[in-house]
Amino acid sequence: MVDKNSIARAWHAATVMKTDEGFQTQAVFGIVITMMRLKEKFKDRQIIVLDDGRADFRYQLYPQYKGNRKPKDAKAQAQMEAYYAQRDYINKILFALGVPKFKAPNYEADDIAGYICTNKKDREVALITSDKDWLLLISDGVEWFDLRKHAYVNKDCFYSATKVFTPEQFLMKKCLMGDRSDNINGVGGIGEMRATTLAMQYSTFENFLASFSKTPKHSTWETKLFESKEAHEIYARNQKLMDLRHKTIDLNQIQKSVSKFNEDEFFNLCSELQFNSLIAELKKIKELFK
Repeated sequence: MVDKNSIARAWHAATVMKTDEGFQTQAVFGIVITMMRLKEKFKDRQIIVLDDGRADFRYQLYPQYKGNRKPKDAKAQAQMEAYYAQRDYINKILFALGVPKFKAPNYEADDIAGYICTNKKDREVALITSDKDWLLLISDGVEWFDLRKHAYVNKDCFYSATKVFTPEQFLMKKCLMGDRSDNINGVGGIGEMRATTLAMQYSTFENFLASFSKTPKHSTWETKLFESKEAHEIYARNQKLMDLRHKTIDLNQIQKSVSKFNEDEFFNLCSELQFNSLIAELKKIKELFK
């Protein structure tokens, strides 16, 4: 499962590519390169691209969610607009390649990935993303890959990537700390070291609360956390915002774009975007995606 926006944004932030007319194309080009690499690496696996909708339930729960994503200056605004201008081409070229794409209007790609991983049964899943939130989904048969940084995480090396041993501990740590990238505040007074200590000791916030009175000695900050109703409410909110392991979602919302490789359409798009290097490899691409 490929996190479309994570992959495309990473390529967009890399070396700028432009047509003769000045239209930026590096995000589109990067998506094609990524699909080719995945076809070569996972020869017998089905590739599914997951796209983002707007997770209204998160904004209803916390209106400030992702409120820090607005461009900070004119340069950042122009860069964002250049990326948005490529999104239709990304969808068109995925369709021409015959790569299925799933999108749900009221869910993020993270949520679809979480649902599939939670209900995967005996299937093996590779998560292709640079988003470390997806590490929460690692289990037996679920692996995480960041192809650009050559990073790989599975159940056996989970600790080296997260400094905790289990996805439950990883979620507890995140809920305590919050997530600056999504503008989610933490419970207050707890940084990474304290959050890691609590997560390693208790695994869940419920365990922390249930065990508190049974443990003879506590630090001042632990006592403050236990006694703070506000901290408990923030933690509960963060858990609803951050836990991607959905057993159910509204499957009627999932829009599936499914096609077969279309050589003519792919060639026309590459010609329009001046991807001469891809046109030169058209025979190879046809063999990979046919």
